Amino acid sequence: MHSFGTFVDEKFGDELEGISNSGLHSNHINELLNQYKEIVFTNIIQQFGLGPIFDLYKRGGNVTTLNNTERGVFANDEDERRFMQNYSQDLRKDLYEKDFNKNRKKAFQQSDVIVDDYTGKALPKDGRAHRDHIVSASEIQQNNEARLYMSDNARGDMAVNEKNLAWTDGSLNQSKGEHDLVKWMNKDNKKDPSLSNAEYYGINEDQANQKYKEARQHVDKTIKKAKVDYYVKNVTSTGVKQGLTMGQRQAIGLFIYEFQDSLMIEMKAYFKSYKSMQTIHEKIEGFKKACLNIKNHMLAKAKKILLSFTDGFISGFIGNLLTVFINTFATTAKNVVRILNESVHALIKAAKILIKPPKDLTKKEAVIEASKIIAASVTTTLGVILTESFVVYLGTTPFAPLANLIGGVLGGILTGIVSCTVVYAIENFSEILSKLKDIMSDLTYDLKISAAEIRHNYYSYIQKLDQDYQSILNKIYNEYEELHLLTRQAYNINIPQEQLAQNSITLATKMKVKEKDILKTKEDVLNFFN
Repeated sequence: MHSFGTFVDEKFGDELEGISNSGLHSNHINELLNQYKEIVFTNIIQQFGLGPIFDLYKRGGNVTTLNNTERGVFANDEDERRFMQNYSQDLRKDLYEKDFNKNRKKAFQQSDVIVDDYTGKALPKDGRAHRDHIVSASEIQQNNEARLYMSDNARGDMAVNEKNLAWTDGSLNQSKGEHDLVKWMNKDNKKDPSLSNAEYYGINEDQANQKYKEARQHVDKTIKKAKVDYYVKNVTSTGVKQGLTMGQRQAIGLFIYEFQDSLMIEMKAYFKSYKSMQTIHEKIEGFKKACLNIKNHMLAKAKKILLSFTDGFISGFIGNLLTVFINTFATTAKNVVRILNESVHALIKAAKILIKPPKDLTKKEAVIEASKIIAASVTTTLGVILTESFVVYLGTTPFAPLANLIGGVLGGILTGIVSCTVVYAIENFSEILSKLKDIMSDLTYDLKISAAEIRHNYYSYIQKLDQDYQSILNKIYNEYEELHLLTRQAYNINIPQEQLAQNSITLATKMKVKEKDILKTKEDVLNFFN
């Protein structure tokens, strides 16, 4: 039979709760942590616990851009070495005059006549016949795009391609040197300033300009193609690498969260029932069962973990692409790269919820859920950045040996609290606004209403509250009196047996005993005791 306390809870619980719950619920913090622990804790694990292991981010991103080279920012040492290499005669000889002597001898043997490509005159097959870089080796080496997008060998091959080489007289070649061909032709000759270089050396300007145009097109086209190849190759390779790293971090982070969550639940249940286990065998079997439950839980979450790897890979790849694009015109700091990539990951997860929300979510709930994911990710990322700054500060104090430990623990705790609070605020935004409105209304009310009127209203509310409680207590008392009377009648052995049985049925019905559990006949009583 139900207790009187249970009866009162069922009968008047809602009314009592309505009075006592006029303020905030006392268990909001527990509700907050339980509801949002997966979003927040997974972010904390991934960024604080796994962040140092999977450190993806660097200033300027993973691909060296021309914009970044101007600021001395390089993605790797090889790019920096190649770009910072200065032009010199040794470099010219090793890189830009590869096999010159061998190829000249070969040309002498295979050709009856060597013709000057600038003047159209025949050249002697001796040291006076030179091979000239139409677009000079110096200009190619000083071209920033060529040094960044092309390897040393690729630049050398471009420079000595037949489209960029011309046979010419040695004295003409030495006079031209590293100058631009067209500009040099129009300059006054040093030996005879009354003549231009073109006039002095008898250059066929139409022929020379055509050779220059073809060489210039060859160089520009080769560099342009190298630029495309450079970005395709590097964006793809670094994107895949960052995607794999991001995917691993997401999957491992979720795995750790799910494992520790299941472990805590199972171990708590195991140790709770530990005292009731009588034998070692029971304890071992109980532990085995807990481990099996953990295993089954992790197997059930395998698909979710795999999908988190896929999400991480996609977001890592896109984040890398976005970072490269931004760095083509603005160099990003390491923390900006971090925020960009983490935000991309959060946006992708949020977009998936908005585009294809779970069946149990309405459109409005999906928007809220997506907002929570973005907020938690951004908040956690900012927390990591602030924690890194805090660790650097601790490194200048007597706590320096423990800077990473102290900073990491405090940063993780504070970031978790802030993330939970932000996510909770999004979830309960309308309620919080409503309470803020009430507070502002109360504040305005306090400023407008006199102290005497406030006191009067206060006592009126207290009296009204007292009346509500008094009314409920009266109802409880009346119910108690009725039940007391029914109980006396149900146990009164001085009345006929049939009447006594009927009184018992009436009492059971009043106490809300289930119909099937009420003993109505003599056979019911015998069956109950047997």
